[in-house]
Amino acid sequence: MRACGPAAVHSLQIYDVGSNASAADSSNTIRSVENQPCHIRCVAVGGYPPPSLRLSVDRRRDVTAEFALRSRAKISGRRGMRLITCRTERVAVSFRPRADDHGARLKCVAAVQGLKPVVEYAALDIDCK
Repeated sequence: MRACGPAAVHSLQIYDVGSNASAADSSNTIRSVENQPCHIRCVAVGGYPPPSLRLSVDRRRDVTAEFALRSRAKISGRRGMRLITCRTERVAVSFRPRADDHGARLKCVAAVQGLKPVVEYAALDIDCK
């Protein structure tokens, strides 16, 4: 059996689950209210081994720990020609944007060791209470 080398991430997307639209479909802007829970996901499709996902707000603040990690693999194809597709995501569980996050960019980085990371951004439009 031959071992596979690293494979690149096919797509990376940040979106607000509550809006039913991806950030890319809404000019890469996620709207929320300060100190209120968000329903944001960063989803990477592809990558082997499954990529690590890290999130930050304008490089000032690493918010990765505020997002739960989920990963699953789908196997398709016939024996001997199997294809493994990994889906890795970070889902907001305790991320509550601050008023000073307004206008900042949320950055998601998907990295497979030995390959160039894939980066996606979404602008944060935060309303004050």
